[in-house]
Amino acid sequence: MNMKLRPYKAEDSQIICGWVKDEKTLFQWSADRIGKFPLLGNELKATKATLGVFANNPKAQACYEAVGFKPFSKRVMKILGTDWECIDMELNLQ
Repeated sequence: MNMKLRPYKAEDSQIICGWVKDEKTLFQWSADRIGKFPLLGNELKATKATLGVFANNPKAQACYEAVGFKPFSKRVMKILGTDWECIDMELNLQ
């Protein structure tokens, strides 16, 4: 399976918002940064995409870097009682 990253288009907002079927999915997908459930389809006016990848997953980080994401900060998260380093990455969409 090949995936290709293409530039974000305004009409993508309706498609992406359609994937969110309930409040739990909205929070899992966006950490509630794009609005409240239910989404209307016009909430995504993105200028950049951000994500967090755990430092113990270098293959995932390399994958994100291969499509243009760049690290911009690091933080530590408590997962199952232990500290996990999270690398925050961003991709400018403009």
